[in-house]
Amino acid sequence: MGDDYVISFLALLERNERYVFKECLEHILCPFFPFITLVHTSNTGQVIDTLTKIQGRLNGYFIRVDGFLIIAVNPELYDSEEIMRQLYNVNTLVRLK
Repeated sequence: MGDDYVISFLALLERNERYVFKECLEHILCPFFPFITLVHTSNTGQVIDTLTKIQGRLNGYFIRVDGFLIIAVNPELYDSEEIMRQLYNVNTLVRLK
């Protein structure tokens, strides 16, 4: 997966950030991992695919805040156990260079 794929993911994050900070101020913010981790993975495309699927499963929005990749979730849909499961799944997938 090339640079266009990463650029598309970054554009998604920017759209999510604009939306969350304007329309979803009540959402719960749950950190996933330091954003820089994506730069140092050897399987960035696979990780991005998984993050995109997780965003859909959790009905949330991935955003960047203070150097972390964070999922913003509606309080009515918040399920801490499911978030921890998804966090575990993506962290086991990350392969550092």
